[in-house]
Formats: sequence, structure tokens, C-alpha cells
Amino acid sequence: MAVVVVDDTLYAYSYSFRKKGTDSPVFCFRQYEKSDNPLTHFFEDHLLALFDTKQGAHDPNDYTALPDGH
Repeated sequence: MAVVVVDDTLYAYSYSFRKKGTDSPVFCFRQYEKSDNPLTHFFEDHLLALFDTKQGAHDPNDYTALPDGH
């Protein structure tokens, strides 16, 4: 399951192991942080678990600025 957050919208889609998910339907949850939809919380928890060092995740990298300052 891939989960991507852009601004206040959460996108989730599934794909087969070692396959691209370009043909998969996409779930879109606008203003996901305010949602009471249990699927929204499920996908958000899935995404946050990927960053949880207690579950074996590596520290995240900050890609908000390029090394040359641009």
C-alpha cells in the first residue's frame, strides 16, 4: 500500500509486490486530518508507522531543500 500526503490531502493506492501501481485506483481523502472516516486513520497510521524508529524505520531525510540551496 502506498500512502502519499500532499498539503491536506491523503492519497492511498495498492500495488502488487515488486510491481508499479500505475493502474491501481486511488483513494483520495481531502482534509484528512479533520476526517472521521476510519479508512483515513488507517492509512495515516500506516504512513506514520513507516517513520517509527521503534518499528525499525530509519530516521527520515529532509528533502525540502536541495544541497546547493535552491
